[in-house]
Amino acid sequence: MKQSIRISSKFTKIILPMMVTSLLFGCGGGSSGGDGSSTNTGGGSSPEPANLPALKSLSVPEVNFQTIQPSDIELVDSNDVSLDAMAYSNEADDKRMFEVDFQECEECDAPVMPNVTRVFDINQKYIMFNMKDSTVAWNGIVYHGDYPVIMDKQTGRLYPIVIDGKVSEFDYGLQNESPFLSQQKQGDIIPNNMLYSFDITDRTHWHTRGIFKAELKNNAFVFKTLKSDVYADERDIQIDKEGNILAQYQDPPEYEIEEYNHYAYISKLDEFQEIDYQDTLQRYDGLRVIDGKLAGIDKANSDYFSFVEPVGNKLESTLSQYLITDSENSRVWYNKRSPQIDGFDMNMSCIVNRLNGTRYDYVGQSSLISVDRPYSSFDALRASQHTLFCVDYIQSWQEKGVTVKVSAFDTKTQTFYDFDTGIELYDDFTSLNQDGELGLTANDGVVVQSDQSVMLYMNRINSDEVVEFYIDPISKTVAEKVNHGYISPVGFASLSY
Repeated sequence: MKQSIRISSKFTKIILPMMVTSLLFGCGGGSSGGDGSSTNTGGGSSPEPANLPALKSLSVPEVNFQTIQPSDIELVDSNDVSLDAMAYSNEADDKRMFEVDFQECEECDAPVMPNVTRVFDINQKYIMFNMKDSTVAWNGIVYHGDYPVIMDKQTGRLYPIVIDGKVSEFDYGLQNESPFLSQQKQGDIIPNNMLYSFDITDRTHWHTRGIFKAELKNNAFVFKTLKSDVYADERDIQIDKEGNILAQYQDPPEYEIEEYNHYAYISKLDEFQEIDYQDTLQRYDGLRVIDGKLAGIDKANSDYFSFVEPVGNKLESTLSQYLITDSENSRVWYNKRSPQIDGFDMNMSCIVNRLNGTRYDYVGQSSLISVDRPYSSFDALRASQHTLFCVDYIQSWQEKGVTVKVSAFDTKTQTFYDFDTGIELYDDFTSLNQDGELGLTANDGVVVQSDQSVMLYMNRINSDEVVEFYIDPISKTVAEKVNHGYISPVGFASLSY
């Protein structure tokens, strides 16, 4: 890819009619080395430090441009200064560059520009860029370090993240594979104006578990805690169009509580209601969101989906019009599945189903990946704009001689693409623990790159090496790349609004 971010340090070019309050800077000597230190700028809610070139915005993304990748630097003219270059491309390989607008700096030395270290698609409205050597200003204070920004994909406006009243270096070390609940992984997150997380990891919080949401306030995404000190999984959460949440969570294992599983309903007003776990578990399968409302399969009438809502501490159901046509083959009772794309979803058995006007139909399944394989609930279900991916890699990680397999379903042509990559993870990415038993030691994740490809990354044992496998199940190719201590800043933006 040969596109670049274009910036200017000699003049001010206003992309947006309104200047953002949260600014991103880069200037020689500006970084504190990422220690989270701050400098008081004299108060006020909209500081404009005079001696720093301020990044005001990114250009507005275009619909259907989805892949974000680093590119070679191409300076537009000699007066431009390069930032880490990125570009969008679409499935036809047309490319568009990000255009970055800097406020002029008359007194700066040669600037040290921020670097993008990660791209994380959140929902149809927002995307996160992890940053290194960045500076953000919020609520009268300038923060120097490794501060990310949230970009509004429809306007290009930028916002910092605030936790406990302070701008956060959120996931600064790329320690969390899912810093936010995202529509790339979880399709039942309807409200695009909120951010949700189960795991806060920054310089002052190390994998702080709970149920959190962040609202846009005073030009920043400000976090609040809905439930603290619990373990939740984004594959077991549903959020309806009003922002009401149905979540399954667990008490921390160190509590040694006998009944550690829970269901909870958290209203859009943040009212927390514990839901009878055993009653919910015994009565309902396939919990999800349909037509923007919480739904599931009431076992009292399993031929249809039902809409559910809390009455006291139990969920009560109302029958919907959606007939389930083939529950045995579809395995519709699973909660865990991919986002719904073009009406299709893929569950952890790599089975594809489709929600039509009045029916939920079985479509088909992978011919390569067994529906009854071990470890299936931990494998990576992902979705791009038109493709569903099932990346079967956990068994390869835990058993010698097993290869990574990928199944992709193109929702436009309704075609499966199955690919045995030949990658064996066991020797390089697993080890024996102190008891001589198999233990997982690697950090891992799967990132969608486009409608054709995904990237699987693994942290090699006893090393800072991050090995990245770029897998294209349609053309049946694999490329490998090794980094030291970081993940390539590649990602995906679902721009289908």
